[in-house]
Amino acid sequence: MKLIPQKDRWQKWSLPSKFTVLSFYLAIIIASISLISFTSIKLNNYFSSVFWIKEIKVNEKMIEKKTNGTYKEYDGYIEISYPRIMKLAPNQYIDKINREIEKSAISYLEEHLIEYVYSYSVGLKKREIISIKMEQYYYYFMAMNGNSSIKTININPITQSIIDFYDIFDVRRNALIEIKKIIGEKLIEKHGGYFEDKLNKGSFIPRFFLKDNSIEFVFSKYEVTPGVADAPFVEIQYIDLLDFIRHDGPLGYLLPVGRNWEAADHFVKGIIETVDRLRNDSIFDWFESDNDSDFQENDSVRKEMLYRYHKGLPIE
Repeated sequence: MKLIPQKDRWQKWSLPSKFTVLSFYLAIIIASISLISFTSIKLNNYFSSVFWIKEIKVNEKMIEKKTNGTYKEYDGYIEISYPRIMKLAPNQYIDKINREIEKSAISYLEEHLIEYVYSYSVGLKKREIISIKMEQYYYYFMAMNGNSSIKTININPITQSIIDFYDIFDVRRNALIEIKKIIGEKLIEKHGGYFEDKLNKGSFIPRFFLKDNSIEFVFSKYEVTPGVADAPFVEIQYIDLLDFIRHDGPLGYLLPVGRNWEAADHFVKGIIETVDRLRNDSIFDWFESDNDSDFQENDSVRKEMLYRYHKGLPIE
């Protein structure tokens, strides 16, 4: 069967027949163009969403060139390994991120550098999340001691944007203050204390590193702890942060559809919160009196005080 008629046959057809054939050919062309466009868009979306991490190691020749080989004279040690985000489709945003990472890795290379280690870890890596942690230690000639610092990068490669604290955690749930409390408790457990004024400063937003089941809050040396703690970090399981995670954020998939709706859970939580408030109040010790007769004698007074306490009225 021939799709294109011969010249003599075409001339014998009536005008309506010719228009019918032309319409058929036009429909095929339009359908083909649509199919090609659809396929092209799908392929482009796929290629634009494929990313992987490649390890880049700085070779010794480059290190010697930038340091003049001085570190070898002092038996120094330099090792640099940094990540490069690879992609199938052109992406200027990713190119910019890669340049920043490379600059942060090699910018410390100079003549008076004696020891330098730059390494990285890859955390959560999904279609819309890439989380990378980079650690560096550097020591210069005649310095009293070396320094350690940690940098994190959390990006959405699809929307080409940085993922910050409030993209993940809900400001309406007082997330920053409450999470800082948890961080402070864990810093005390691990290091015996921290600089409260620095951690609790309103403008201070802790850096974080997203992992499969937890989040690390990371700090550079001297940032919130004494130097003896080096570059500390605090790891918190996602399950302990569900109350603060945004349902429409990048970690929203961790949340149940309706959050916590069971009455029993809210009742228990309400009792615990009430007890915690009482423990911080000066009248709590009086309410825990072990003297039964005294309790019975002053029962009405106690009830009145409890009523005023919960109503926010002054207690005389």
